[in-house]
This record gives sequence, C-alpha cells and structure tokens, in this order.
Amino acid sequence: DRCLNKYPAQRICTWLSRPGRGPRTELNLSEVWFGDEDLEPLLQWVFNREASPSLPLRLVLQRNCLTQFGGLRLVEALSTRLAEDGGYCALDLRCNWITDAAEFVRLAMERAAAGVETEAVYSEEVPPPGLEDQAGPPRLWVIVGPSWSTSEGKRHLAASYSRVKEPWSNYMSGPATLLATELERGGWTFWECPLCLPYKKKDINESGGQSRCPSI
Repeated sequence: DRCLNKYPAQRICTWLSRPGRGPRTELNLSEVWFGDEDLEPLLQWVFNREASPSLPLRLVLQRNCLTQFGGLRLVEALSTRLAEDGGYCALDLRCNWITDAAEFVRLAMERAAAGVETEAVYSEEVPPPGLEDQAGPPRLWVIVGPSWSTSEGKRHLAASYSRVKEPWSNYMSGPATLLATELERGGWTFWECPLCLPYKKKDINESGGQSRCPSI
C-alpha cells in the first residue's frame, strides 16, 4: 500500500537479509514509494547468498518512484548475481519514473553483465509462462513501460472511460506522486484530470479522486 510509504519496504529487505528468508518464486514490492535512494538494502540482499541462495524468479517493483538510474543499478546487480550463480530472474519495473522506456531498454542491454542472456522489453505484458523452467545459460528478463510522454498519456487516456479507469489510473500512479510539486513549480494552483473532466458534475476532492483511480 503506498500509504505505508517506503520504510516498510526497507524493513522487509532487512528481514529478508536473515538466513533462509529469501523468497524463491516472487518478491513483490509494488506501490511502496520505493525510489533510487532506497535501493541499498535491496541491493545488499541481492548479493547476500546466506539469506537468498538463489534469486527469486520474479522481482516486482511496479508503480514505484524508480528512475532510469535506479532501474539500471538493479539490472547491473541482478545480472552480476546471475552471471556468478546462474539461474533466471524477471525484473518488473512497469509504471515507474522512467521517462524514456525505449532508451532504458537500450541501456539495460548494454549494462547487463557478460554471460547473461538479457532481454529488456517495453511491454505491458508479463514474461511468457514457463520461461523460468527452460534449461540453459543464466537469463534476465526486464519489463519496463510506459514512457511518461504526451503520446503515451493520450494512449492510456483513450483506453479508459468512466467505468474502466485502470489504464489511466496505472499510468498516473507514477507521476501523480510528483504532480503537486511540478504544478506549484510552474505556478499552477488547480489541475483537472482529463479522465474525470468529461464525467464530473462537480469538483472532485482527493478522496473522490482516489475512489475513481485507486492507484493514485
């Protein structure tokens, strides 16, 4: 829950550092305000073989505050561990603060450790089922997107309407955490959500907006 802020996520990483605590299938730290400055406990856990003899098959960090810098640090750390120990891991970074997903894909392929088959994709779909069961060299699958751009915003807005708000809600869940700061910096005091605008009969307050788009 994003209302818990980043500190529980840090405590979870500390707890995971105890011997034998590492999950084998999935570690999901989505929507916990995890930013670049909060990565150290997680990166320490990645290399803690006593706590985690092998990486989980999926590390999910959706709808957090990671930028390109933080995402690439994770790619480098995970691929290094896989190069040393083998195995498979899917890193899910969808709906973070990665401004240019296509550029991130290119850089992730460059930064991954040698000897690891790395596939970075700009996608809204999860890795194909059963991929982790395939024998072969170590593999890292990185999922990222969407970019925070006008065209992507319009695409998600077009896929949303009054009763189906998930595409726009998920799209906004990243930048919405900085929206107030950016508006104040530009001298704005009021902002109308383009999805709420066609359907509202009166101004929507904070609780009303959250009920319409729960991810925000």
